[in-house]
Amino acid sequence: MTTVQRRCKTTGIGIDSQRRDSVFISEKTVKAKPEEVKAKIGPRRTNKRRRSYHDETYRTAHHARNDDSNTRNNTRRSIERAICQTPLFDPLEVLRLTPEQRQVMEYWKGTPWEIKGL
Repeated sequence: MTTVQRRCKTTGIGIDSQRRDSVFISEKTVKAKPEEVKAKIGPRRTNKRRRSYHDETYRTAHHARNDDSNTRNNTRRSIERAICQTPLFDPLEVLRLTPEQRQVMEYWKGTPWEIKGL
């Protein structure tokens, strides 16, 4: 019987020490494996916000979670903005989506946030 090591969805770092339903690296794992995290993720923004109550390990884990969802959320938001800004023509006829954008938009199919007609 072989055991498959669970890995973070965005960084690829092993997350076997975390809860079974974990998908992304946690702050605790970032603290336990600082060299591996630094090698995989690389340098991030070093200046922190003025009133940030979180340390660097929290922000590193937070960035790993955001990296997964930012692409699809930003794509959806830009398409919605384009639809709102084309009142003269039918936006679904004017918009030309790339295959990558269409694949990202498949994530929203069947949800309340689906853009109808794409």
